[in-house]
Amino acid sequence: MALPAPLPPPPRAGFVLYVSVPESTTPTALADVAATLHELAVDALPGAETVTALSLVPGGSDDVRRIGERLTDLRLIAGQQ
Repeated sequence: MALPAPLPPPPRAGFVLYVSVPESTTPTALADVAATLHELAVDALPGAETVTALSLVPGGSDDVRRIGERLTDLRLIAGQQ
């Protein structure tokens, strides 16, 4: 009789930060802010896995709601061992 498959590891805690910026913000300025926030996370949570991603898309009034709906579908696909 075969042993049951092992249970998957429990989910890891984490968070996503969404920031809506003024249209006048340049991509370079946005990248600088993202890098600063990444460095802050590294300093505040030593040993934590951190990922920075930027999205430059046209926005609307319901963007935050739509992003929130999609967060449950996000999975880390790069860098997993």
